[in-house]
Amino acid sequence: MQQKKVVAPKFELSFLGPKYWPTWVSVIFLYSISWLPYSVQSPIGKLIGRILKVVAKKRYLVAKRNIDLCFPHISLEQRAQMLKENLDNAGMALLETGMGWWWPDWRVKNMVEYEGLELIDDIQAQGKGVLGYAIHNMNIEFGCRLLGIKKPSVVFYRKHNNPLMEYMQYHGRNRANKYMIHKRNVKGLIQALDEKELCLYLPDQDYGRKKCEFTPFFAVPETATTTGSL
Repeated sequence: MQQKKVVAPKFELSFLGPKYWPTWVSVIFLYSISWLPYSVQSPIGKLIGRILKVVAKKRYLVAKRNIDLCFPHISLEQRAQMLKENLDNAGMALLETGMGWWWPDWRVKNMVEYEGLELIDDIQAQGKGVLGYAIHNMNIEFGCRLLGIKKPSVVFYRKHNNPLMEYMQYHGRNRANKYMIHKRNVKGLIQALDEKELCLYLPDQDYGRKKCEFTPFFAVPETATTTGSL
């Protein structure tokens, strides 16, 4: 039987071994930058975006292909500018992940204004759960932290392949959530809704041809989306 909640990973002594030293360097770098003012982090994020173009070539080509498919009607120059901005946002997303995982609450609160949270209160007051569609954009880590300060939620979770990053990821995200369930645990999601929880759902996942619906998306005639939101 699938567990309702994702179990919190524990710190292991093996994390201190040479195998994980590159991961530690990345984590310490990200943690250190997260304490800089946001205005200072912004240009750093753009610089990281430029670096990603070189070190993450496959991702860069995927982004370029997606833009070409979705916006064939605009000029090559406009698409190139859109791709540049996408890289800028990708670099900033890494830094915003650090903000979401490690910033104290007081600093997060200075970055946000809330609207519409009373709608959640109204639905829960009727004895119902709330299924919220989360925008699966690059700053989702920080966005979920912003929401979690006011409205801790139940979210789907995918385990990280790197055990040390899994430890960091889980405990970083757990600051803003009540608990997390495996991304394929639909029964756990339904149970949480029955318990009047606020649940966040990402409707743009690709679970394979047999478990997806294919619908038009921009200029692409068939794009995979989940059936759970129908």
